[in-house]
Amino acid sequence: MVYAISRVDESGVVVAAHVLDRLDWRTGDRLAVTTARNIVMIHLKRDGLQVVPKRRLLVIPAATRRTCGIQTGDSFMLATAADLDTVLIHPPAVLDWTMTPYRNEIPSDD
Repeated sequence: MVYAISRVDESGVVVAAHVLDRLDWRTGDRLAVTTARNIVMIHLKRDGLQVVPKRRLLVIPAATRRTCGIQTGDSFMLATAADLDTVLIHPPAVLDWTMTPYRNEIPSDD
């Protein structure tokens, strides 16, 4: 797996060069954007509505940002593995949920 932390701008643009470099995606390849459990999944799809741009960026559509609670300026984790051929975007709420069990294991000063 390859991980990166990125932010989304007001247009839904995400700098994703580090993660995209691990995939064999080419400029002009078609992409589909789906969600599951508030995780954004971007993957190659012949009839996808988006394309891989020349710059190593991804775009999260406004409707998807609303569905997953992603706000302009939010930081999130990008993850991929070449064998998955998918970029996973974990918004803040998902990261909070993922980390909740570990909060109880942090020793207090009491």
